[in-house]
Amino acid sequence: MISEPHTRPIQLSLVGVKLAWRAVCVPIYFVLAILEPFIGFLLGALTVLGVLTAIGVKLTLPDAPFWTLLATALGFGVLLAVYYLLMRLFRPQ
Repeated sequence: MISEPHTRPIQLSLVGVKLAWRAVCVPIYFVLAILEPFIGFLLGALTVLGVLTAIGVKLTLPDAPFWTLLATALGFGVLLAVYYLLMRLFRPQ
């Protein structure tokens, strides 16, 4: 029980950090939530259209940069996953 006098300032500082984190998270989450339908549609459409374009180009032009096109298209899918991870990170609890 020697550490009891020191626990109160630590608890207060932790409460302050949690309060500051919520003050930052709530506005960021609301902006991300408002933009989610647009970003989700845009990045999802770019992913699907990019994959279809890469396959179509590969079938018609064998010398075309298939792997570059496919990697770019899948990169849009990764960006969408990162967007959803950011939404999850900033979600108020």
